[in-house]
Amino acid sequence: MTRQMAIEYARYGIRVNAVALGTVDTPIVQWSAEQSGDPEGFLKMLRDDHPIGRIASAQEVACFFTYLASDFATFFTGSILSMDGGLIAH
Repeated sequence: MTRQMAIEYARYGIRVNAVALGTVDTPIVQWSAEQSGDPEGFLKMLRDDHPIGRIASAQEVACFFTYLASDFATFFTGSILSMDGGLIAH
């Protein structure tokens, strides 16, 4: 769908990309950790799943999306971008 939309809307100057995220440190992740009964073990499991050894911060994700929406990324379209700390390469 991303690729097809990129092709259809490119002539209008609309860029379409998809971002495949790994785990992001959000309130729901923290809540899930608390609900697990072993918050530190739960968070360690998430960190260990990502080759980079940690999960993303919401700030990192926001900065990446800001970049994609900026004039610095005007040639990006039709891409599936992995922002997952190496998870998919794992």
